[in-house]
Amino acid sequence: MKSSVPKIKYFCICFAGMTYSQNLFNSIKVLYFLSFVSNLASINIYKLFFSLTVFLVEVPTGYFADVLGNKYSVILSRITVIISMLFIILDPSFINFIIANILLGLSSSLDSGASNTLYMTTIGAEEWVEFLPEYLSLNKLMSAFLAILSSILYSINPILPFAATIAIMLISLIAMVPLQDNLRHKKLRSEHPKEKFVDKNKRLVQIILNSNILTLLFNITLLTSLLIFNFEYYSVYYAALNLNVEFLGLIYASFMVINLIGIQLFKRIKINLHILTGIVFISIILIQQSSISLFIVSVLIQQVFFAYINTLATDSILRSINAIEDSSHFQSLLSMLVFGIRNFLLLVLILLAYYFDLNIAFNLGMIIIIVFIILFNRLIKHYQRLAH
Repeated sequence: MKSSVPKIKYFCICFAGMTYSQNLFNSIKVLYFLSFVSNLASINIYKLFFSLTVFLVEVPTGYFADVLGNKYSVILSRITVIISMLFIILDPSFINFIIANILLGLSSSLDSGASNTLYMTTIGAEEWVEFLPEYLSLNKLMSAFLAILSSILYSINPILPFAATIAIMLISLIAMVPLQDNLRHKKLRSEHPKEKFVDKNKRLVQIILNSNILTLLFNITLLTSLLIFNFEYYSVYYAALNLNVEFLGLIYASFMVINLIGIQLFKRIKINLHILTGIVFISIILIQQSSISLFIVSVLIQQVFFAYINTLATDSILRSINAIEDSSHFQSLLSMLVFGIRNFLLLVLILLAYYFDLNIAFNLGMIIIIVFIILFNRLIKHYQRLAH
Protein backbone atom coordinates (compact mmCIF):
# COMPACT_ATOMS: atom_id res chain seq x y z
CA MET A 1 0.00 0.00 0.00
CA LYS A 2 1.38 3.39 -0.96
CA SER A 3 0.98 5.63 2.04
CA SER A 4 2.90 8.30 3.92
CA VAL A 5 1.67 6.82 7.20
CA PRO A 6 4.49 5.14 9.19
CA LYS A 7 4.29 1.34 8.97
CA ILE A 8 4.53 1.10 12.75
CA LYS A 9 1.01 2.56 12.95
CA TYR A 10 -0.37 -0.14 10.63
CA PHE A 11 1.43 -2.73 12.75
CA CYS A 12 -0.03 -1.34 15.98
CA ILE A 13 -3.54 -1.21 14.50
CA CYS A 14 -3.28 -4.85 13.43
CA PHE A 15 -1.87 -5.91 16.76
CA ALA A 16 -4.41 -3.94 18.80
CA GLY A 17 -7.31 -5.29 16.73
CA MET A 18 -6.11 -8.88 16.38
CA THR A 19 -5.47 -9.26 20.11
CA TYR A 20 -8.93 -7.96 21.01
CA SER A 21 -10.56 -11.35 20.64
CA GLN A 22 -12.88 -13.65 22.53
CA ASN A 23 -11.82 -16.64 20.42
CA LEU A 24 -9.51 -17.93 23.14
CA PHE A 25 -12.52 -18.87 25.25
CA ASN A 26 -15.62 -18.74 23.01
CA SER A 27 -15.36 -22.33 21.79
CA ILE A 28 -14.86 -23.78 25.30
CA LYS A 29 -16.95 -21.31 27.33
CA VAL A 30 -20.06 -23.49 27.37
CA LEU A 31 -18.09 -26.56 28.45
CA TYR A 32 -16.45 -24.59 31.26
CA PHE A 33 -19.75 -23.12 32.45
CA LEU A 34 -21.44 -26.55 32.42
CA SER A 35 -18.87 -27.84 34.90
CA PHE A 36 -20.28 -25.33 37.43
CA VAL A 37 -23.98 -25.14 36.51
CA SER A 38 -26.46 -27.97 36.19
CA ASN A 39 -28.24 -27.41 32.87
CA LEU A 40 -28.13 -25.85 29.42
CA ALA A 41 -30.93 -23.43 30.33
CA SER A 42 -28.39 -21.48 32.38
CA ILE A 43 -26.24 -21.06 29.27
CA ASN A 44 -29.18 -19.44 27.47
CA ILE A 45 -29.57 -17.05 30.40
CA TYR A 46 -25.92 -15.98 30.02
CA LYS A 47 -26.44 -15.39 26.29
CA LEU A 48 -29.58 -13.39 27.06
CA PHE A 49 -27.72 -11.07 29.44
CA PHE A 50 -24.92 -10.60 26.90
CA SER A 51 -27.34 -9.71 24.09
CA LEU A 52 -29.49 -7.49 26.31
CA THR A 53 -26.42 -5.55 27.47
CA VAL A 54 -25.27 -4.98 23.88
CA PHE A 55 -28.73 -3.77 22.90
CA LEU A 56 -29.02 -1.35 25.84
CA VAL A 57 -25.55 0.22 25.80
CA GLU A 58 -24.60 0.12 22.11
CA VAL A 59 -25.75 3.67 21.30
CA PRO A 60 -24.77 5.33 24.63
CA THR A 61 -21.22 3.95 24.34
CA GLY A 62 -20.99 5.38 20.80
CA TYR A 63 -21.99 8.80 22.13
CA PHE A 64 -19.45 8.42 24.96
CA ALA A 65 -16.68 7.61 22.46
CA ASP A 66 -17.40 10.66 20.30
CA VAL A 67 -17.58 13.03 23.28
CA LEU A 68 -14.73 11.78 25.49
CA GLY A 69 -12.49 10.09 22.94
CA ASN A 70 -12.42 6.83 21.00
CA LYS A 71 -9.12 5.76 22.52
CA TYR A 72 -10.60 5.91 26.02
CA SER A 73 -13.54 3.80 24.86
CA VAL A 74 -11.30 1.17 23.23
CA ILE A 75 -9.03 1.03 26.30
CA LEU A 76 -12.07 0.54 28.54
CA SER A 77 -13.26 -2.31 26.29
CA ARG A 78 -10.03 -4.22 26.98
CA ILE A 79 -10.10 -3.49 30.70
CA THR A 80 -13.72 -4.69 30.87
CA VAL A 81 -12.75 -8.03 29.31
CA ILE A 82 -9.95 -8.43 31.86
CA ILE A 83 -12.37 -7.81 34.73
CA SER A 84 -14.88 -10.29 33.27
CA MET A 85 -12.17 -12.96 33.04
CA LEU A 86 -11.31 -12.39 36.70
CA PHE A 87 -14.95 -13.01 37.67
CA ILE A 88 -14.86 -16.30 35.74
CA ILE A 89 -11.49 -17.47 37.08
CA LEU A 90 -11.54 -16.35 40.72
CA ASP A 91 -15.09 -17.28 41.71
CA PRO A 92 -16.92 -19.40 39.11
CA SER A 93 -20.62 -19.31 39.98
CA PHE A 94 -23.98 -18.71 38.33
CA ILE A 95 -24.14 -15.04 39.39
CA ASN A 96 -20.51 -14.31 38.46
CA PHE A 97 -21.00 -15.89 35.03
CA ILE A 98 -23.94 -13.52 34.49
CA ILE A 99 -21.79 -10.55 35.58
CA ALA A 100 -18.99 -11.73 33.27
CA ASN A 101 -21.35 -11.91 30.28
CA ILE A 102 -22.75 -8.44 31.05
CA LEU A 103 -19.18 -7.10 31.12
CA LEU A 104 -18.37 -8.88 27.83
CA GLY A 105 -21.46 -7.30 26.26
CA LEU A 106 -20.36 -3.89 27.55
CA SER A 107 -16.85 -4.48 26.19
CA SER A 108 -18.22 -5.38 22.77
CA SER A 109 -20.26 -2.14 22.67
CA LEU A 110 -17.35 0.00 23.87
CA ASP A 111 -15.19 -1.36 21.05
CA SER A 112 -17.92 -1.20 18.39
CA GLY A 113 -17.49 1.88 16.21
CA ALA A 114 -14.85 3.39 18.49
CA SER A 115 -12.08 1.10 17.24
CA ASN A 116 -12.84 1.84 13.58
CA THR A 117 -12.87 5.58 14.29
CA LEU A 118 -9.61 5.31 16.25
CA TYR A 119 -7.93 3.56 13.32
CA MET A 120 -9.36 6.13 10.89
CA THR A 121 -7.97 9.04 12.91
CA THR A 122 -4.61 7.27 13.23
CA ILE A 123 -3.89 6.64 9.54
CA GLY A 124 -6.64 8.57 7.74
CA ALA A 125 -10.18 7.61 6.69
CA GLU A 126 -9.35 6.68 3.08
CA GLU A 127 -6.24 4.74 4.11
CA TRP A 128 -8.22 2.75 6.68
CA VAL A 129 -10.97 1.81 4.20
CA GLU A 130 -8.31 0.75 1.68
CA PHE A 131 -6.43 -1.26 4.31
CA LEU A 132 -9.61 -2.91 5.68
CA PRO A 133 -9.49 -6.17 3.61
CA GLU A 134 -5.88 -6.85 4.68
CA TYR A 135 -6.76 -6.11 8.29
CA LEU A 136 -9.79 -8.43 8.21
CA SER A 137 -7.72 -11.19 6.59
CA LEU A 138 -5.07 -10.96 9.32
CA ASN A 139 -7.83 -10.91 11.92
CA LYS A 140 -9.32 -14.14 10.55
CA LEU A 141 -5.93 -15.87 10.66
CA MET A 142 -5.41 -14.76 14.26
CA SER A 143 -8.94 -15.92 15.16
CA ALA A 144 -8.26 -19.36 13.66
CA PHE A 145 -4.98 -19.62 15.57
CA LEU A 146 -6.62 -18.58 18.86
CA ALA A 147 -9.51 -21.02 18.36
CA ILE A 148 -7.04 -23.89 17.91
CA LEU A 149 -4.91 -22.69 20.84
CA SER A 150 -8.04 -22.48 22.99
CA SER A 151 -8.74 -26.23 22.86
CA ILE A 152 -5.08 -27.04 23.55
CA LEU A 153 -4.99 -24.76 26.60
CA TYR A 154 -8.33 -26.10 27.86
CA SER A 155 -7.08 -29.68 27.69
CA ILE A 156 -4.10 -28.69 29.87
CA ASN A 157 -6.15 -26.66 32.37
CA PRO A 158 -9.70 -25.29 31.90
CA ILE A 159 -8.69 -21.92 33.37
CA LEU A 160 -5.83 -21.32 30.91
CA PRO A 161 -7.94 -19.94 27.98
CA PHE A 162 -9.38 -17.25 30.28
CA ALA A 163 -5.99 -16.44 31.80
CA ALA A 164 -4.46 -16.24 28.31
CA THR A 165 -7.25 -13.83 27.30
CA ILE A 166 -6.13 -11.48 30.10
CA ALA A 167 -2.58 -11.67 28.72
CA ILE A 168 -3.57 -10.78 25.15
CA MET A 169 -5.80 -7.94 26.38
CA LEU A 170 -2.75 -6.48 28.12
CA ILE A 171 -0.79 -6.84 24.87
CA SER A 172 -3.63 -5.09 23.03
CA LEU A 173 -3.46 -2.18 25.50
CA ILE A 174 0.28 -1.81 24.90
CA ALA A 175 -0.22 -1.87 21.11
CA MET A 176 -2.65 1.05 21.36
CA VAL A 177 -0.10 3.48 22.80
CA PRO A 178 0.99 4.96 19.40
CA LEU A 179 -2.57 5.14 18.06
CA GLN A 180 -3.91 8.66 17.59
CA ASP A 181 -7.23 9.49 19.20
CA ASN A 182 -9.74 11.88 17.70
CA LEU A 183 -8.39 14.56 20.04
CA ARG A 184 -7.26 16.52 16.99
CA HIS A 185 -10.98 17.16 16.52
CA LYS A 186 -11.22 18.60 20.02
CA LYS A 187 -11.04 22.15 18.67
CA LEU A 188 -13.82 21.39 16.18
CA ARG A 189 -16.02 20.07 18.97
CA SER A 190 -15.22 23.00 21.27
CA GLU A 191 -16.35 25.47 18.60
CA HIS A 192 -19.89 24.10 18.80
CA PRO A 193 -22.15 23.65 21.81
CA LYS A 194 -22.09 20.06 23.10
CA GLU A 195 -25.02 18.27 21.52
CA LYS A 196 -27.33 16.44 23.89
CA PHE A 197 -27.61 12.68 23.54
CA VAL A 198 -31.27 12.72 22.44
CA ASP A 199 -30.73 15.58 19.98
CA LYS A 200 -27.73 13.88 18.44
CA ASN A 201 -29.69 10.64 18.10
CA LYS A 202 -32.48 12.45 16.25
CA ARG A 203 -30.05 14.17 13.89
CA LEU A 204 -28.10 11.00 13.06
CA VAL A 205 -31.28 8.94 12.61
CA GLN A 206 -32.48 11.48 10.05
CA ILE A 207 -29.16 11.21 8.22
CA ILE A 208 -29.48 7.41 8.18
CA LEU A 209 -33.10 7.49 6.99
CA ASN A 210 -32.17 9.75 4.08
CA SER A 211 -29.11 7.76 2.97
CA ASN A 212 -28.65 4.58 0.93
CA ILE A 213 -26.84 2.80 3.79
CA LEU A 214 -30.12 1.92 5.54
CA THR A 215 -31.53 -0.08 2.62
CA LEU A 216 -28.18 -1.75 1.96
CA LEU A 217 -27.72 -2.77 5.60
CA PHE A 218 -31.30 -4.05 5.85
CA ASN A 219 -30.80 -6.32 2.83
CA ILE A 220 -27.36 -7.47 3.99
CA THR A 221 -28.56 -8.21 7.52
CA LEU A 222 -31.40 -10.40 6.25
CA LEU A 223 -28.92 -12.44 4.18
CA THR A 224 -26.35 -12.84 6.95
CA SER A 225 -29.09 -13.76 9.46
CA LEU A 226 -30.30 -16.53 7.15
CA LEU A 227 -26.73 -17.81 6.79
CA ILE A 228 -26.08 -17.69 10.55
CA PHE A 229 -29.26 -19.68 11.17
CA ASN A 230 -28.16 -22.19 8.52
CA PHE A 231 -24.72 -22.53 10.16
CA GLU A 232 -26.43 -23.76 13.34
CA TYR A 233 -27.89 -26.70 11.41
CA TYR A 234 -24.76 -27.88 9.61
CA SER A 235 -24.49 -30.76 12.08
CA VAL A 236 -28.09 -31.85 11.29
CA TYR A 237 -27.38 -32.11 7.55
CA TYR A 238 -24.01 -33.66 8.32
CA ALA A 239 -25.60 -36.39 10.44
CA ALA A 240 -28.26 -37.03 7.79
CA LEU A 241 -25.47 -37.83 5.32
CA ASN A 242 -24.03 -40.42 7.77
CA LEU A 243 -20.60 -38.79 7.67
CA ASN A 244 -17.88 -39.43 10.24
CA VAL A 245 -18.41 -37.06 13.16
CA GLU A 246 -14.65 -36.66 13.57
CA PHE A 247 -14.51 -34.65 10.34
CA LEU A 248 -17.12 -32.16 11.56
CA GLY A 249 -14.60 -30.46 13.84
CA LEU A 250 -12.18 -30.14 10.92
CA ILE A 251 -14.89 -28.52 8.78
CA TYR A 252 -15.72 -25.98 11.47
CA ALA A 253 -12.03 -25.23 12.08
CA SER A 254 -11.59 -24.46 8.37
CA PHE A 255 -14.31 -21.77 8.28
CA MET A 256 -12.07 -18.88 9.31
CA VAL A 257 -9.53 -19.82 6.64
CA ILE A 258 -12.28 -20.15 4.00
CA ASN A 259 -13.52 -16.68 5.07
CA LEU A 260 -10.21 -15.27 3.81
CA ILE A 261 -11.26 -16.13 0.25
CA GLY A 262 -14.41 -14.02 0.64
CA ILE A 263 -12.46 -11.04 2.00
CA GLN A 264 -9.91 -11.20 -0.82
CA LEU A 265 -12.71 -11.67 -3.36
CA PHE A 266 -14.32 -8.45 -2.11
CA LYS A 267 -11.03 -6.64 -2.64
CA ARG A 268 -10.91 -7.72 -6.29
CA ILE A 269 -14.54 -7.99 -7.44
CA LYS A 270 -17.64 -5.94 -6.57
CA ILE A 271 -20.75 -8.11 -6.85
CA ASN A 272 -24.29 -6.72 -7.12
CA LEU A 273 -26.44 -7.30 -4.02
CA HIS A 274 -29.16 -9.03 -6.08
CA ILE A 275 -26.56 -11.53 -7.35
CA LEU A 276 -25.32 -12.08 -3.78
CA THR A 277 -28.90 -12.79 -2.70
CA GLY A 278 -29.25 -15.35 -5.50
CA ILE A 279 -25.95 -17.02 -4.53
CA VAL A 280 -27.03 -17.31 -0.87
CA PHE A 281 -30.44 -18.75 -1.84
CA ILE A 282 -28.83 -21.29 -4.20
CA SER A 283 -26.48 -22.43 -1.40
CA ILE A 284 -29.50 -22.94 0.92
CA ILE A 285 -31.20 -25.08 -1.74
CA LEU A 286 -28.04 -27.10 -2.48
CA ILE A 287 -27.51 -28.07 1.16
CA GLN A 288 -30.97 -29.66 1.24
CA GLN A 289 -30.20 -32.14 -1.57
CA SER A 290 -28.87 -35.08 0.54
CA SER A 291 -25.59 -35.15 -1.37
CA ILE A 292 -22.13 -35.10 0.20
CA SER A 293 -20.59 -33.20 -2.71
CA LEU A 294 -23.40 -30.60 -2.75
CA PHE A 295 -23.13 -30.25 1.05
CA ILE A 296 -19.41 -29.43 0.73
CA VAL A 297 -20.03 -27.03 -2.18
CA SER A 298 -22.81 -25.29 -0.23
CA VAL A 299 -20.66 -24.88 2.89
CA LEU A 300 -17.82 -23.43 0.82
CA ILE A 301 -20.17 -20.99 -0.94
CA GLN A 302 -21.78 -19.90 2.32
CA GLN A 303 -18.51 -19.34 4.18
CA VAL A 304 -16.91 -17.44 1.30
CA PHE A 305 -19.89 -15.16 0.70
CA PHE A 306 -20.68 -14.70 4.40
CA ALA A 307 -17.24 -13.10 4.73
CA TYR A 308 -17.75 -11.18 1.47
CA ILE A 309 -21.11 -9.74 2.60
CA ASN A 310 -19.80 -8.82 6.06
CA THR A 311 -16.82 -7.03 4.48
CA LEU A 312 -19.22 -5.21 2.15
CA ALA A 313 -21.26 -4.09 5.17
CA THR A 314 -18.22 -2.77 7.07
CA ASP A 315 -16.83 -1.03 3.98
CA SER A 316 -20.20 0.59 3.21
CA ILE A 317 -20.64 1.83 6.79
CA LEU A 318 -17.18 3.40 6.85
CA ARG A 319 -17.74 5.10 3.49
CA SER A 320 -21.11 6.49 4.65
CA ILE A 321 -19.61 8.40 7.61
CA ASN A 322 -20.00 12.13 6.95
CA ALA A 323 -18.24 13.60 10.00
CA ILE A 324 -15.48 11.96 12.03
CA GLU A 325 -16.72 13.64 15.23
CA ASP A 326 -20.00 11.68 14.86
CA SER A 327 -18.38 8.47 13.67
CA SER A 328 -18.67 6.21 16.74
CA HIS A 329 -22.24 7.25 17.54
CA PHE A 330 -23.24 6.85 13.88
CA GLN A 331 -21.76 3.34 13.72
CA SER A 332 -23.39 2.40 17.04
CA LEU A 333 -26.83 3.38 15.73
CA LEU A 334 -26.27 1.20 12.66
CA SER A 335 -25.01 -1.67 14.83
CA MET A 336 -28.16 -1.51 16.98
CA LEU A 337 -30.27 -1.49 13.81
CA VAL A 338 -28.46 -4.60 12.53
CA PHE A 339 -28.83 -6.25 15.96
CA GLY A 340 -32.59 -5.64 15.98
CA ILE A 341 -33.19 -6.84 12.40
CA ARG A 342 -31.02 -9.93 12.88
CA ASN A 343 -32.69 -11.03 16.10
CA PHE A 344 -36.17 -10.44 14.69
CA LEU A 345 -35.47 -12.59 11.61
CA LEU A 346 -33.76 -15.29 13.70
CA LEU A 347 -36.88 -15.42 15.88
CA VAL A 348 -39.04 -15.84 12.77
CA LEU A 349 -36.77 -18.63 11.49
CA ILE A 350 -36.75 -20.39 14.89
CA LEU A 351 -40.57 -20.38 14.90
CA LEU A 352 -40.68 -21.72 11.33
CA ALA A 353 -38.22 -24.51 12.24
CA TYR A 354 -40.35 -25.36 15.27
CA TYR A 355 -43.61 -25.75 13.32
CA PHE A 356 -42.30 -27.07 9.98
CA ASP A 357 -39.74 -29.45 8.56
CA LEU A 358 -36.25 -27.86 8.49
CA ASN A 359 -36.06 -27.63 4.68
CA ILE A 360 -39.56 -26.13 4.49
CA ALA A 361 -38.57 -23.62 7.19
CA PHE A 362 -35.56 -22.47 5.14
CA ASN A 363 -37.60 -22.21 1.94
CA LEU A 364 -40.29 -20.18 3.71
CA GLY A 365 -37.52 -18.06 5.24
CA MET A 366 -36.20 -17.19 1.76
CA ILE A 367 -39.69 -16.19 0.61
CA ILE A 368 -40.16 -14.01 3.71
CA ILE A 369 -36.79 -12.33 3.08
CA ILE A 370 -37.76 -11.47 -0.50
CA VAL A 371 -41.07 -9.99 0.71
CA PHE A 372 -39.30 -8.03 3.47
CA ILE A 373 -36.74 -6.60 1.04
CA ILE A 374 -39.41 -5.49 -1.46
CA LEU A 375 -41.65 -3.91 1.19
CA PHE A 376 -38.80 -2.22 3.07
CA ASN A 377 -37.22 -0.80 -0.09
CA ARG A 378 -40.56 0.66 -1.19
CA LEU A 379 -41.23 2.07 2.30
CA ILE A 380 -37.83 3.80 2.46
CA LYS A 381 -38.18 5.23 -1.06
CA HIS A 382 -41.64 6.55 -0.15
CA TYR A 383 -40.29 8.14 3.05
CA GLN A 384 -37.37 9.76 1.24
CA ARG A 385 -39.70 11.21 -1.42
CA LEU A 386 -41.89 12.72 1.30
CA ALA A 387 -38.83 14.05 3.16
CA HIS A 388 -37.61 15.86 0.04
